[in-house]
Amino acid sequence: MPGTEPQPALNLSIVVPVLDEAENLPVLWRELEMVLDSLRRSAEVIFVDDGSTDGSAEVIKGLIKADPRIRLLRFKANAGLTAAFYAGFKAARGEIVVTMDGDLQNDPREIGPMLKQLEGVDAVVGWRQNRADRWSKRLSSRVANAIRNRVTGDVVNDSACSLRVMRRECLASLPPFKGMHRFMPTLLRMNGHRVAEMVVGHRSRRFGRSKFGIRNRALVAFEDLLAVRWMLTHRLRYSVAENTADGPARVPDRAPSPSTAEPPAAASFALPTASLLVLTIALLFFDLGAGVFLNNDEARFPMMARDVLAKGNWLLPQVGGTPMLNKPPLHAWLIAMASMPGGVVTQRTAVLPSALGGLGVVLATAWLGARLFDRRIGWTAGFITATTVGIFSLARSTVPDMTLTLAITAAVGAFALAELEQRRGALTAFYVFTGLAFLAKGPAGLVPLAVALVYELMEHGWRGPRRLFSAPGLVVLALLIVPWPILAFEARGHHFVREVLVSDMQWQYFGLRGWQWRRLIDPLNQVVAVLSPWSLLAPFAVWAAVRDSSSREGRSARLPLVWAATVFFLIASSERQRLRYYLPLCPPAALLIAVWYCRLQLRRRATMVAGGCAALVVLVFGIGQRYEVTRRDRLTDLRAVEQEMSTATGPLFATDSPDLVFGYYLNRSVIPLKYFRQFEDTPGPAYLITSEQMARSAPSSLDRVAVARVNGRPFVLLRKS
Repeated sequence: MPGTEPQPALNLSIVVPVLDEAENLPVLWRELEMVLDSLRRSAEVIFVDDGSTDGSAEVIKGLIKADPRIRLLRFKANAGLTAAFYAGFKAARGEIVVTMDGDLQNDPREIGPMLKQLEGVDAVVGWRQNRADRWSKRLSSRVANAIRNRVTGDVVNDSACSLRVMRRECLASLPPFKGMHRFMPTLLRMNGHRVAEMVVGHRSRRFGRSKFGIRNRALVAFEDLLAVRWMLTHRLRYSVAENTADGPARVPDRAPSPSTAEPPAAASFALPTASLLVLTIALLFFDLGAGVFLNNDEARFPMMARDVLAKGNWLLPQVGGTPMLNKPPLHAWLIAMASMPGGVVTQRTAVLPSALGGLGVVLATAWLGARLFDRRIGWTAGFITATTVGIFSLARSTVPDMTLTLAITAAVGAFALAELEQRRGALTAFYVFTGLAFLAKGPAGLVPLAVALVYELMEHGWRGPRRLFSAPGLVVLALLIVPWPILAFEARGHHFVREVLVSDMQWQYFGLRGWQWRRLIDPLNQVVAVLSPWSLLAPFAVWAAVRDSSSREGRSARLPLVWAATVFFLIASSERQRLRYYLPLCPPAALLIAVWYCRLQLRRRATMVAGGCAALVVLVFGIGQRYEVTRRDRLTDLRAVEQEMSTATGPLFATDSPDLVFGYYLNRSVIPLKYFRQFEDTPGPAYLITSEQMARSAPSSLDRVAVARVNGRPFVLLRKS
């Protein structure tokens, strides 16, 4: 059996089989050398030359002269990949053995993260989730893995990936038969070892040609599979009832069993994902729709959705007979669709799109974290996102900010696939989600474009923006963005330009009205609030990401770092500052915090304390939500006005009051007025809702018929006969 002699004298042994890889070897050694220097562990690199004919052995001998850590095992003739691995295992002196291919497709920089994940398990095997091979090779590999899992009863996503890290004790569990290398995870689990999978990168071959294909591995792989199946079905199973043996050579009480190994990949993935899903649903859907609307911002989109259901004004929903042009109608459409089953817009259906959007943001953040880093970071980022004040509170809101945040997160995720995984087709999805973000909240939805441009400029210089070109994507983006402003201009003409484009979108957001210190302080206050309670950790996470930008992990964190910085700068430069405007900051901040936290070397007690704090956060959120619902109900009372207007026949006007809130709860049109005199010139009978202060100065000819409270502020219903 390999691994019994000689005794370990080093910490790390890297076994690299080589077959005609002369051009790849110098590049591979430079990469390995940098990784070994960063790990600061005693190590050796064993190149096993499997009968190369291109001078690979001579190249390795040249490398040995420059670094004594390199060793060479050269076969007289080609013996196969399994033999190369087996010979390397027998020669290895390290306490930990690493295996990888010599064709540069495995990235040596993955060794460090895999060593970290080795803590608590016996072996970590790579999963080339996004392989840089021909489609035929990818397809055959997926079919082979599916057949292996079906026949062996194990669950391994990428059994043949050569990038593995294992403890020396695992070597004795690997029987010397041809094809053994294809089944290492299953063989290790069969002998009771704990095996974990880790998503690793995969690179295109730069030099030489692949030694494997469908023709030369399909039949032999199937034969090997039958051999492994035979070993699984014939392995020893026993349990000792009594054992009186003494000394260190005591007989084990049980035969090795896969039940003691690391849970299968599917189970280890499904349980945390399901837990995150259940927790998020419990948090975001708890007491959904219980709070009353307190201002026009909260009542606007439910009123637009009501008009869509009642009159079918999908393109330009109206309120009080006037098209609402402040924002595009996507969020109003979502509320209308959520209300279709019952046929009426309720408080619950009005906030349901935001709750579902919050769930989508959490899952998208978790997916992006797993894609950029690993699953643990992804799950942690998802939990952090779900338990921020911003996501928790705005999941119960009728405003479109959650829909905007979901579209932005999805757009950045598509950009990550296109940029980091070279899936150029994902650029079309990037532009689709950017267009949907625009339909959610207008120009603010173009934030993903800004994030992508900044990232490309930082990574690739002035030529970087060219990488964003996608003809189909740009066409789709234009189709999503252009129609709404054209329709709005057709409906209101210069009023739309003056009141919406200039006054609301330009001056209210980017009109600099003199320099004040609050322009520095307000953004920081809003960020602390929207990210609470995790805002305390954000500075440490950002500093760690900036500091480690030269490492592979740091480079992976550049995207969320650029994402967070771009969002913050754009919103902080706005004249109007509100907590909900910073909601798109939650996903990238959660990713940065998750990366920082997961890379801390916390002891078990510290981990338990962190879990307790997280549980306390969830409890506080639940108590706070009940308090907020009670507060809203206590501060708002419209019953007197509802009773009076139930039999009223005249039109209802409003000035210096939340007209949309009254319109929603009274279920009738409320005409807003700028000046009190406009109501005085209106023929009776007519009604006016106004503030208590303005009602005191009203003429005596107007009757004071009812009083209401909205958010603690009194309003008076006046009647003109």
